[in-house]
Amino acid sequence: MRNMSSELSRLEVIAKWAQERLKGVGKLLLVAETGATAFGWGVNTDVDVHGVYAAGDWFDYVHYGGSIEGIPTDLNLRSVRHVLYMSFYHPSFESIMNLAEPRLCLDLEFCELFDKYVVGSVNKLFFYRHTVDSQLDWYRRDRHPRTALHAYRVLIQPLCWAKTGRIIKNIYRCIEDLGLGLEGPYICREAYAKRTRDVDWSLVDRELENLYKQYLELFNPAYAPSTSWDSVSYREWYRKAEGVIKLFDKWLR
Repeated sequence: MRNMSSELSRLEVIAKWAQERLKGVGKLLLVAETGATAFGWGVNTDVDVHGVYAAGDWFDYVHYGGSIEGIPTDLNLRSVRHVLYMSFYHPSFESIMNLAEPRLCLDLEFCELFDKYVVGSVNKLFFYRHTVDSQLDWYRRDRHPRTALHAYRVLIQPLCWAKTGRIIKNIYRCIEDLGLGLEGPYICREAYAKRTRDVDWSLVDRELENLYKQYLELFNPAYAPSTSWDSVSYREWYRKAEGVIKLFDKWLR
């Protein structure tokens, strides 16, 4: 871990706190920030942290929500085994996205393998239509700047991945990189910061509808995971998964 001595970043403080509690049973390997701050619209929010640890078969998942050294924190840690299982046997973009672009790599070898073989395994079948449709339905019911921002996110991040080959959490970076010319994400971010609903919802509706059409054209996604994966060779995919998992054997023991 880099510079844990004097002035620690919020993420380093949280990582140090987590590692102290894993001592003797596990080792923290990778820490990534996600949530509103990473997506680009966070204002006075908690720190949403996802990470990976090596702990053999002791446990799969740890969550802590509360204050760490005065920092409001939503901490989610998963074992290497659990991350690999979720990545290859129940694959979804959301789960990998939360761990992509790590801020702290506490084991460089692990981070390099993770980026190359787990993040690098993402393909179009990871982007389920159900994830997008459910978020859009929530936005239509709620008409709130925050749900609108998430509706933009679940459309913009896949489009960004499809056109750049990279997982980029910050939707404003994606907008600039792709030259999307959107107004709604900026209007909604300002409204969310000011805790108002002063938004031109007709503009947001039009932009989301256009993004949704682009999403369908690029991905032609099935609604549910089962129908998506029925269209590919399970044996071929599982052979690949077994090969990748073997690369992580030293962290699984």
